[in-house]
Amino acid sequence: MTTYVLAVLFLLAAAYAQVNAQHFIASPRRLWGLRIFLAALGIALGWLCARIGLLEGASPSALFFMGFGLVHVPAALVLFFKARRGELPS
Repeated sequence: MTTYVLAVLFLLAAAYAQVNAQHFIASPRRLWGLRIFLAALGIALGWLCARIGLLEGASPSALFFMGFGLVHVPAALVLFFKARRGELPS
């Protein structure tokens, strides 16, 4: 059950990072570069978590989404604090 809750929380962080990145990155090319980088890294970590989770008996899909979202947490936090400070796009 905890795995599902964490997966949802991390997916919310992923959605926040993907949606709000456009407010702080001026160049569309850099924005898409960031989105592709985070998505690729998220897929890789999600796959790794799902594979390792098979050994533990946890739900592979929940672990995949947890790993995918976990990659986005640092970006979501940075964007949250940038928004709180009122920073302009760079």
